[in-house]
Amino acid sequence: MTSPSSGDGKRPGDGTPPTPKRHRNVSDKELGADDTKVSNPKEITTNLDPQQTSVVNTKESSTVPDLQLSSAGTVVDKEPSAVLADDLLQPIPLTSAIVDTVKDPKSASRLVVALNSVLPVPELQHLKRVRRRSDGKLEIIISAGTDVESTRVAVESSTKISCLNALAGQLQVVEVPSRIPRTRAQFEEGCSSWPVAFHPDKRVEAFIAGNFFNQTEKLMQVKWMRRAVDAARSSSSCAGAVAVDPARNALVAVAVDARLVHPLRHAAMALVDLVAYSQRGGAWPMTPGDWFDDDVPGKPPARGQPRTPAEAAGPYLCTGYDVYLTREPCTMCAMALVHSRVRRVFYGTPTRYGVLGTKAKVHTLQGLNHHYEVFSGLLHEECASLA
Repeated sequence: MTSPSSGDGKRPGDGTPPTPKRHRNVSDKELGADDTKVSNPKEITTNLDPQQTSVVNTKESSTVPDLQLSSAGTVVDKEPSAVLADDLLQPIPLTSAIVDTVKDPKSASRLVVALNSVLPVPELQHLKRVRRRSDGKLEIIISAGTDVESTRVAVESSTKISCLNALAGQLQVVEVPSRIPRTRAQFEEGCSSWPVAFHPDKRVEAFIAGNFFNQTEKLMQVKWMRRAVDAARSSSSCAGAVAVDPARNALVAVAVDARLVHPLRHAAMALVDLVAYSQRGGAWPMTPGDWFDDDVPGKPPARGQPRTPAEAAGPYLCTGYDVYLTREPCTMCAMALVHSRVRRVFYGTPTRYGVLGTKAKVHTLQGLNHHYEVFSGLLHEECASLA
């Protein structure tokens, strides 16, 4: 392994020693507006072993001591909150539809078939075509929109609706859900306007309910975030980041924020660079407190050595990795994590210009070619107290 514990604090292949750390708290002006902290009531309190493991640049630092349960064998904590897309949390917008009353309920099925042929409503395919009112009578959707007279002419002039006399001819405009619900709460609210089709996503429902992770997973999340907190304490900007390979439950890299050395070296950016070093890439010189695993499986051989086709590709940066950040990242860092193909991002405390929940939700943008899951509030109090 190429270990940065050689005593000179240099990155492999780099002859420039890092700028010495400055152990002090920096002002919001020095940190930049994107990292100005705001309060967050969400927190995790735990009776786990509070002893913290310092981040050192040695091979042994990849083995992190397991966190132990309390003597009572229980852990009291609050699960980090999933940062979900707005369309999962907001009510479904309503749109207009024209309906009529069905005089003969026995003709409802034939009416549905006829109307689907003559007056299809593709924009309302997520709705049931017929509903039963509170008075027991049936209503059927004739068309979308609000043009009642044009709809009446279209129905009365059609020769394909042989069961036209089953309609009462009492056309009226009602409000119906404009799209298919994505959560059970949206489904229940939508059905109060008109019956709607719904296929629950158990994963999303678990995120919303806050019971997605089991106790073992929570323990590991606290463990890795504590490592990020340790890194932040050795940073002049009081921010840290950790990359973990969940497939191996192994630490891949630990990074400290070094923006006072270089304005681009936010913790997340430095972390991606360290992961690149674990794959024989990387660019920036090592900062005290940084660490990366030089024995990552599947990495390419050293430069200049022959490579097989599989080795030529190797792993791609953070693909499949979980990232732990003490602070919510800015736009630059959030997009770097997108391009690095991370699997999940956990952060402890929000920032005024953070874009994974505060100012925006970059990870939910439809136009991106990769999306990761985001969870906030992990060890919030510890992370918020760093600066």
